[in-house]
Amino acid sequence: INAEYMGEVPISDRSIEWSVLAGMYSLESKMDEAKYEAFLHPIRNLPEPTVTPVVSNSNEPATCNTWIEDMRSNDAVNRAQAFKKIGTICQALGPSRTREEFIPYIAEFVDDEGESACTMAEQLGDLTELIGGVNYAHLLLPPLEGLSSSEDSAVREKTVASITRVLHVLSESSIIEHFLPLLRRLSTGDWLTCRVSACYLYHVLYPRVNPNVRKDVRSMFMKLCADEIPIVRRAACSHIGKLASVVEYQFVKAELFPGLLKLSKDEQDSVRLLTIEPAAHIARVFKPVDNVTKLLPTIFNLCQDKSWRVRYMVASKFCDLCSAIGDHEAKADDLLDGFVRLLQDDEQEVRAAAGSKVGEVSKLVGCGQTMKKLLNPVKSLSKDTSPFTIAALASVILAIAAVIKPKDVEDHILPIVLELLRDTSSDVRLNLISKFEASNKVINLQSISDALLPAIMELASDAKWRVRLQIIQHLPNLASQLGSDFFDATLSDLCINWLGDQVYSIRQAATSNLTKLASVFGVEWACKQIVPKLQHLAYHKSYLFRMT
Repeated sequence: INAEYMGEVPISDRSIEWSVLAGMYSLESKMDEAKYEAFLHPIRNLPEPTVTPVVSNSNEPATCNTWIEDMRSNDAVNRAQAFKKIGTICQALGPSRTREEFIPYIAEFVDDEGESACTMAEQLGDLTELIGGVNYAHLLLPPLEGLSSSEDSAVREKTVASITRVLHVLSESSIIEHFLPLLRRLSTGDWLTCRVSACYLYHVLYPRVNPNVRKDVRSMFMKLCADEIPIVRRAACSHIGKLASVVEYQFVKAELFPGLLKLSKDEQDSVRLLTIEPAAHIARVFKPVDNVTKLLPTIFNLCQDKSWRVRYMVASKFCDLCSAIGDHEAKADDLLDGFVRLLQDDEQEVRAAAGSKVGEVSKLVGCGQTMKKLLNPVKSLSKDTSPFTIAALASVILAIAAVIKPKDVEDHILPIVLELLRDTSSDVRLNLISKFEASNKVINLQSISDALLPAIMELASDAKWRVRLQIIQHLPNLASQLGSDFFDATLSDLCINWLGDQVYSIRQAATSNLTKLASVFGVEWACKQIVPKLQHLAYHKSYLFRMT
């Protein structure tokens, strides 16, 4: 450090100023007092530096100067408010001064944190027109590159979105000259955050570059898939499917699928569970023969993964996988065997996730495979020890009835329905009753009225008011299937009693319920069954009835 150099340093750059001070304190500890005073003498005699404002034109609004100064404020709220005015400041400065002065100025704040960094990241992507158009859009990339290394995931998300918007307007030459080097720096950066951000950009860039460059782009992405940090591999795994949708078929088969296969065997289960969705993307690109020979074995292995979290994800996305693979391939025994294993899994979360997909899977595979492969596991699930698993099955059991033959419904599904109606869990009974409207052609409610009525009565008096509210909302649909005679004999008094419930939402739903019932059964029924009881309630001793 020497006095002459310090005199040339702009004091507005605080990082250099503090570096100089830190060096001086370090020297103080190593010098005796006389030498240190001799060192400080020329520094103390330097003229006081002056800070040149970024905006100094008197014709510009004074508020712009205030906002620019607030960007350096120690108050986080003031900084955030100032960064929200970036667009207004650019309009006041004009394209030329924005490019030459303001963009370099705000680039000094890429290490900021919190709301101000989020705001800056979001607004930078919208400044293309304010800096002079698409010919100058690449000038927005340097500050965005700095923000892409932020430790705050929200900042990185906004930054990637802005980079994407800038990329869409860049010319092919600008992409090669400015964007590709940026992506290479992010992909090979020392900070894992910048490598994570890079993973989000490849599927956007790939269609914009010529075939000679695409090989290099694929190579950089595959290196990220093999990164030593699991978080980076997770990010790459999340976007390999999106990249596969824009990459040529032969390279998906030769490069991307082997990369996905390797990720599906990763030592970290947090990486493996993210391979399910990309597998569906690749299945849509693959030919049927490739799905059978390459993808189905991979999915079957994931169904048997040692981590329950991976198996849970397979169960949750199983129908998406079947749709992507194709109707014919989805009926393969290996794939259905994998799903049956999930229905019989040791973990209740996995069984519940798989049970909630039984209805959709039965539609995909048809009556024959449903009876052959799925019926026995479904019967076992109806007697599961976990109420969550049974509740998941109750919400889809009637969808199975729509697939198989009426005789099989009567022999196999109806006993399960009756058993679920008697279940001790209100969630199970409610999930089942809520699906009766869509299955009125499959199961005749009159035939199960003896079991259905007690279930409705118990739910109607449940201690949880939200349970009572849901059964009220489903009652008009049930009434239309049960008929007015059955309703008058069993449920009409119940509807009137709801008008005096202690919970306002129940009373409000009860009034709406009576209106719907009048629409279902007609005006004559309403005048005969409802109006007399309402007139009586007008003089009821409880104010709740009178108010309602």
